[in-house]
Amino acid sequence: MSDYSIQQVAQQTGVAVSALRYYDDEGLLPDLKRLPNGHRRFSNDDIAMVEFLVCLRGTGMPIRDLKHYVSLAQRRGTGEERCQLLETHRDAVLTKIASLESQLEKINAKIQLYHEALGK
Repeated sequence: MSDYSIQQVAQQTGVAVSALRYYDDEGLLPDLKRLPNGHRRFSNDDIAMVEFLVCLRGTGMPIRDLKHYVSLAQRRGTGEERCQLLETHRDAVLTKIASLESQLEKINAKIQLYHEALGK
């Protein structure tokens, strides 16, 4: 099957129906089809795009950058720019991970102090 309702996509991806509507309304799913009654219909490619957008949002990419990426993806010859956008985002994610790891070390050190003080 390659034609899914918004409810089916929400169930399959774990993305709320309201978020799927928002992504569509913001132009992040430009190839999304609609039935004559206006109901959205998702293809397998649309679902793959939703999953990638959720990945990017989950790692902190702003909506404006998502829109820029989708805009680039609609045009030929933009592979280099898309790659650069993703590399820049990847570098930001790696920086955030390093910061979180450092913060986690401090939390673990404090927990260890409590364990020692409590005789655990």
